Amino acid sequence: VYWKKSKYPKAQVNKCGTCATTKNGECLCDVVVKEEPVFKRMPQKIWEVLRKLHITVPSGTFARKTYKKKSSRQKNPAGTFTVYSKTTKCCDMDTVFEVMDPRSGRKFLLKNVRSVVQVVNQKKGKKGRKRAMSFRNPPHFNSLIRSDFNIRDAQYETDAVLDTYFYHPNTAPFLAYRFIQRFGFSNPSPQFVARVSDAFRTGTYKVGKTKYGTRKYGDLAATVAAIVLDREVTDSTLDSDACHGSLREPLLKYIGLLRTLEYKPRNELFPYVELYNVNRKIGQMAHNIPSVFSFFLPEYSAPGPVAGANLVSPEAMIMTTPRVIALMNGLYSLVKFGLTHCFEGFSSRVPGNCNKIKSVDNTISSGKLDYEFSKKT
Repeated sequence: VYWKKSKYPKAQVNKCGTCATTKNGECLCDVVVKEEPVFKRMPQKIWEVLRKLHITVPSGTFARKTYKKKSSRQKNPAGTFTVYSKTTKCCDMDTVFEVMDPRSGRKFLLKNVRSVVQVVNQKKGKKGRKRAMSFRNPPHFNSLIRSDFNIRDAQYETDAVLDTYFYHPNTAPFLAYRFIQRFGFSNPSPQFVARVSDAFRTGTYKVGKTKYGTRKYGDLAATVAAIVLDREVTDSTLDSDACHGSLREPLLKYIGLLRTLEYKPRNELFPYVELYNVNRKIGQMAHNIPSVFSFFLPEYSAPGPVAGANLVSPEAMIMTTPRVIALMNGLYSLVKFGLTHCFEGFSSRVPGNCNKIKSVDNTISSGKLDYEFSKKT
């Protein structure tokens, strides 16, 4: 917990004060829980309410008829909120703030109450004042008494933690940056990240007269539209910028060549592409990541000019010299002899003599590139 002004009982040099000191050198103190109003006057900014109020009122238990609207829709640049009170006075411990978080669009009913845990019988300081040792009473969903409701309460607490992570202010820019990197832009500008973050938060993205999204926080349709339709992606003038875009992953290069030059399998009844031992050769294979962090780290910066320019190149992490050579051999073998194991190809081993092969041989290859320039030109 966070103690007020970082003051708390310490066993060193008898600083436990009136608290008892245990054999383990810890302070054992009597505490009392006190509740007090947070705001005694009407707050002017919505961020004050969201930052200082932490106790919510369940919407099902909030009887609006027993309250009076003290101030309807207090306006400020960041958003609006409504205040409810049982008396004509504002603000007391019965006051409830109805707030719409502008970052996530969620609505809260927050009590004007601060719950504080205080150490009792504290020693007085030099000026005769008691040393204030207290901390905000943290929320606790699980009962310390064993009951049948513990599993249910544990699920409530888990949901609350996940909601905290999901609606955290850093979640939108963090995911926006990572999504943009995976869509082929290793070093997006802060403005690009901000636009995608706004689409994630608001759940909507507009291009011309076309709108994407459901206006709900975390809408991925709006997020993806903000990435692929952003001006940093569609503007061709940025192609001349050496820092624009990203390195293409080795496996995507290989698959891209198969698709571009119209790979045709030898057996039409088995039209699948089987690659063998590719992870060892080029450091990548579909559904075979070495850890939950994928094949490379998103913040990796290759030594040299890239690192000197404070840029990142995640894909370069797996592009070592042996793997680059293996990729070039695999591409050469594919173009020259088809999908085969011969000459460091990426196919599984098929019976046949690789030394006698001079061009595409369907007897020892799984398929070939069927693109013909004469047909296309």
